[in-house]
Amino acid sequence: MLKIFLALIICIISANVFALSNSQPAEKKSHESVVQILVPGPDQDGSIVDGLCNATVINSRTLISAAHCFARSTVLNGEAFKIEVGAYKYIEKNGQIIRIGYAVKNKFSRTAKVQFITGVNPQSVQIPPDLDIVSVNLDQDLLLPADFSFATLWPTTLPNLDQNSKINIVSINPIETISNNDTKQFAYLNSFTQKNYQI
Repeated sequence: MLKIFLALIICIISANVFALSNSQPAEKKSHESVVQILVPGPDQDGSIVDGLCNATVINSRTLISAAHCFARSTVLNGEAFKIEVGAYKYIEKNGQIIRIGYAVKNKFSRTAKVQFITGVNPQSVQIPPDLDIVSVNLDQDLLLPADFSFATLWPTTLPNLDQNSKINIVSINPIETISNNDTKQFAYLNSFTQKNYQI
C-alpha cells in the first residue's frame, strides 16, 4: 500500500474545514513526518501573527508545504518560523494502554530559503491550487531522533499513482483539542484525478 503524506492538500482544503472526514488517529510511526508549522505573516490589520499550517519533513533540512502558508510571510525576509513535531501520549490503566491525547515532542525555530513554483507571486494572497506547493530548505538541521520516519516516497511515487492507490492524508488540527484532545488524524484519499505531479 502506498503511503504518501500530502500535507499540502490538507493545507488547501483546511481553509473551510478543521478535520478530515472519516478519519482516525494517525498513530503509526510512518505518520510522524507530518508536522505543524507556525509561519509569521501580516494579519488583516497589518500586525504580524503566526499562521498555522502543516508540512511534511522530507529530510532534516527540507519540508514540503503549501505555498500559501509562506506567501507574504516574514520568512521570505530572513525571519524564523516554528516547527512542532508531535506524538500521541499514552497511559497504562488496569493493564491496558490508553491513548490520552496528542502533544508536541520537539519544537524548533528555523530560518529558511523558500522555493515557489515558477509563476507563483510570493507576495500574493491568491495562489491557484495547482501551484500551491512549496519547498522549504532550512538553514539549520532539525535535531530529530535517529529513528525518525522521514517521508521518503514523495519524489518517486507520485508518477505511478492510479485509482487503486490508497494515499494517506495526515492533518494536524489544533482546533480539535477543544473537543477531543486528539489533533493528528489521517484518512485515505481513494478517489482523485492526476496530471503529472498534480493531484
